[in-house]
Amino acid sequence: MTKMQKILSHLPVKFDTPVSVKIPIPTGIRIYSIEKTEAGEVMVQINDGSFHKLEETDTNYDLVADSILKRLDTLQS
Repeated sequence: MTKMQKILSHLPVKFDTPVSVKIPIPTGIRIYSIEKTEAGEVMVQINDGSFHKLEETDTNYDLVADSILKRLDTLQS
């Protein structure tokens, strides 16, 4: 199962505290919720309240996906 498939299997989810992802920008990003569109796309709500489509071709996809999956794993424990 790919990272994206694992994330999709948990959606929708709203985090009590945001998922912090340290990516190579000064502030990093914080993810507050994740939703699935009718087309099966993964949308993450970030710092400014906007939604961003999470795609496997994103520059920091692995960092973001790993951080999300780590948090989802802790929610199931």
